[in-house]
Amino acid sequence: MLTLILIQSQSVSPTQIQLGNETNERNEMTNATQISRNESMYGFNDIEGYIDEVKESINYQFHGGNMVVVGLMSDAQEQMGYGNTEGARKTLNIAKTIMFKIMDGELVGTQPSRI
Repeated sequence: MLTLILIQSQSVSPTQIQLGNETNERNEMTNATQISRNESMYGFNDIEGYIDEVKESINYQFHGGNMVVVGLMSDAQEQMGYGNTEGARKTLNIAKTIMFKIMDGELVGTQPSRI
């Protein structure tokens, strides 16, 4: 769907309208591609929603993201032990994403001691 807005009597050429349509189509394809990529990498499409859930978890709040990553790595080992290498790959991708967010300062690696 294309919305046309004219500001102060400026006209829009058919070329500009066509470019607007192409941009919208490209954005829709990019979103669909990202969802498909996320499902392939993580097993679900909303990694940011998952990160939000991690932030609310008791493990993250008491110990930090590093402990969440350790738990995910342990889960991946267990998956490999049962021959589920595809599940282990996706779990490790989640762990790596969390680790990158820690490295970028978006998540806390270690929480201060609560004693």
